[in-house]
Amino acid sequence: MNNPPAFPEIKVVIPPTGQGYYNITDGMSLRDFFANSITPVLIQSFQYARYKAEMSAEITKKDKEDIAKSAYIMAEAMLKEREKYKEDK
Repeated sequence: MNNPPAFPEIKVVIPPTGQGYYNITDGMSLRDFFANSITPVLIQSFQYARYKAEMSAEITKKDKEDIAKSAYIMAEAMLKEREKYKEDK
């Protein structure tokens, strides 16, 4: 599955010696970007579910682990769907 960089960056570095070079950094991966994008919604969903169950809205360590896992499951699904869309073109 294709997981390209989300924010690649190319910098031209020219040191005092005058011999420049390119410094390429990938930034975060698209998978990380997708997971990061869905995390706030997952946190709100967990808090709301706890509130509806008349529990403390405080997120537990287990909740945090479940949120992180869920974020990457969603990110994987987004990457798979992205590949399908690209194939249709």
